[in-house]
Amino acid sequence: MPIFDISGDQLSAVEQRNFALEKDLQTLIERNLDTVFNCRFVASEFSTGAQHAGRIDTFALS
Repeated sequence: MPIFDISGDQLSAVEQRNFALEKDLQTLIERNLDTVFNCRFVASEFSTGAQHAGRIDTFALS
């Protein structure tokens, strides 16, 4: 299914892009959080601490 960009009353197809690594996509999103999600980047691979023993890939605040 194609994805479209909207500019006024015009649509244009957006080219699909594959990423070799998940980290490449994560970095792209982190660098554009404000544009995509209206959020401010805080940290990448944020530790949730010893109790939960996990991590948050991308931590951001709105």
